[in-house]
Amino acid sequence: MSNYEQLLRITSYLFKFCSRLKAGNPKKKALKYWVKIAQKEYFSVELDFLQSSANITNNIPPLVSSLNLFLDLMGIIRSRRRISKCLYFDFDVHNPILLPKEHRFTSLLIKHCHLKIQHLGTGTTVNYLREQGFWIPRGRSAVKTELSSCNICRKYTAFKLKIEHSTMVVRKTLQHNSPNLL
Repeated sequence: MSNYEQLLRITSYLFKFCSRLKAGNPKKKALKYWVKIAQKEYFSVELDFLQSSANITNNIPPLVSSLNLFLDLMGIIRSRRRISKCLYFDFDVHNPILLPKEHRFTSLLIKHCHLKIQHLGTGTTVNYLREQGFWIPRGRSAVKTELSSCNICRKYTAFKLKIEHSTMVVRKTLQHNSPNLL
């Protein structure tokens, strides 16, 4: 898939078709499905550690301890951040969903957020991702990588090519060499 919205729409249609009787938002189910797929592929060690009932304190993966990771009720890995003490934001911003930097779903999400904020740049895209409740380790470099392939941003941030003007050569100073005729 080349588009985030298209990916979620098609997945939600599949969920609607498969479970007509179950209530719930199919778009949220599709998002949950793709997040779980990405987390299972890239964070399998952390996921196994968090799912184990006896968390051994001496074998904690470094990502779990540095980001203060936990599993929510749906089985999605989330990060407990310092902002969780603030009462202004909702649960998703307080405890963002952890996404891998290299996964295709993450790149689609970054491109979607970049288009949503109308090509405002790296910092704004990273902030918008965090406001939406997503956390990407080394996210700024992931966003920079994705924005480097954006043709519109490349067009507007390109440097002008400076051409030095050649000196004006006066016609009189040119020597006209006639060919040697034998």
